[in-house]
Amino acid sequence: MPHWRRPRLYLLRQNVRQSWQASGFYPAYRWQTQLLRSLLRLRATCLPSTATSRQAWLLAEWPPHILADLRPVALLVGTPGPAQKLTLRLVDASGRVAAFLKWSDKPAGIALLQRERRVLEALPRGLGPAVLHFGEAGGGVGLLVEALSGRPGVPRPQVPPDALAFLEVLQQSATVSTTTTVHPWLARWLEQPAVAPWAAQLTRRVWPVVPQHGDFTPWNLVGAGRNLRAIDWEYGQLDGFPGVDLAYFVLQVGALIYGWEPEYARQQAAAQLRRVKWLTLDNREADALVRLTAYAAFEAFQRDGHDDDRPQQRWRKAVWQTTE
Repeated sequence: MPHWRRPRLYLLRQNVRQSWQASGFYPAYRWQTQLLRSLLRLRATCLPSTATSRQAWLLAEWPPHILADLRPVALLVGTPGPAQKLTLRLVDASGRVAAFLKWSDKPAGIALLQRERRVLEALPRGLGPAVLHFGEAGGGVGLLVEALSGRPGVPRPQVPPDALAFLEVLQQSATVSTTTTVHPWLARWLEQPAVAPWAAQLTRRVWPVVPQHGDFTPWNLVGAGRNLRAIDWEYGQLDGFPGVDLAYFVLQVGALIYGWEPEYARQQAAAQLRRVKWLTLDNREADALVRLTAYAAFEAFQRDGHDDDRPQQRWRKAVWQTTE
């Protein structure tokens, strides 16, 4: 969802129907976000606005063959902060959405785009969008990726089977840690007093090092069944820990869609982790992994400039601090 205080959506001048279609950037599930999304789209589609040349200079420095017959139809300005980025929607000659250009001139935003590029180029084929181009543009850095076909997922309390199958494919592409080395994802949290006891619960056996999406939610999944793929890998990593994406999925859906209390969400996420056979987690391990996942998300949003007293940050903090 764009920043609610300053939502900014720019559209190429075209007829109302085309403008409405072009503005459909993101899904909305709760009635409040559906209303805000509709108001933003109506304003961008119907009300007069000042013309902007922002789109043109973002693309001017790239060789013409990279964009071929692609043309911009909508530009979404992301949440203000250290990691702010712009997302440009591009269509081909037939009007089909063919690609997205993500751009940032903020150091944190550039780092996220660099990370997304590394992860996407290393993923097994068919799990995410292809990288079409990456390079400097308009005083910042741009990442051009293909647009994936399919509708975003629908949030449910239980992680759907196709999403579990997707995560299992990531697990199968993993490398195996050695018995003499602490898993890299755990090593970081062992140095954090707030969660070191939970990290220690997971050091008793060897874990595979797996690709990790980092923002694994229904709204970042498109398609269904064997055609399910994930978008927006900017928080991804190649040295992730098995089960983190699943725990994050349950926590995000529980908090943002169903309004669960932190303790209940932690219990639900741990229960779903235990039921996944290929994870083989016991009760203590599942509970510890959920707490660490909440802490990792808290830190990631903190780096992006989100205040610790924001409701979602307070909620995440309560997840790892709740008593057993």
